[in-house]
Amino acid sequence: MMNYQYKLGKIFGPSMVFAGYILLVFGLLTVYFSLASLGLVVLGCILAFTTSETSIDVQKNRYKITLKLAGFIALGKERSFEKNNRIEVKRFKGTHVTYSRSNRQSAVEVSDFRVYLIPSGSRNKILLARFNNKDEASETANTLQTCIPES
Repeated sequence: MMNYQYKLGKIFGPSMVFAGYILLVFGLLTVYFSLASLGLVVLGCILAFTTSETSIDVQKNRYKITLKLAGFIALGKERSFEKNNRIEVKRFKGTHVTYSRSNRQSAVEVSDFRVYLIPSGSRNKILLARFNNKDEASETANTLQTCIPES
């Protein structure tokens, strides 16, 4: 059975993930004094641990994009590859920008190769996988191209 699972990364940027860890720690420290701080713990878990994943079943020609809320509550729907869909590899360059209270900019650059599913007749792209080098991304794109039924 050919199943592939790819972690697409955290939903929130690095500054929000850090804020989630801070809220989680302070919520755990203050839960002894007030049960209302459980809200901080829940919010911290959501910010710090929410991720996105993709699982692809080559045998059944199906894929599922899953949002793991707080790291363990899986939300998502399984879909099938359709005729005239195509798989594409594109280089991604982006930044996560955070501004301080004095309006100074702090940026974290992101550069990777992403494998997209492009439905026929649509300009929308569905992210299937992320890789650090182009060879792995191209190899995966070629493998996933076999999942798409021929027209």
